[in-house]
Amino acid sequence: MVIALPVFVFGQERHGMQAVEFAKLGWRVEPPLPAAAPAEYRAGLTKNGGLLYGRPDQLVWREIVKLVRK
Repeated sequence: MVIALPVFVFGQERHGMQAVEFAKLGWRVEPPLPAAAPAEYRAGLTKNGGLLYGRPDQLVWREIVKLVRK
């Protein structure tokens, strides 16, 4: 399953859900990009292993996460 989760921006800080919360529900986070993807694309992954999307003027960004049932 691929979902977009809200990430709230407060100045330079960003706050969103943690991958451990998905684990409690029986899901694990998988990298959304293949290992063969260029390093500059993989460098932008979040702590959860998702992709972060947003514009500088937005207060709520999106984290795109790929989840797989355990």
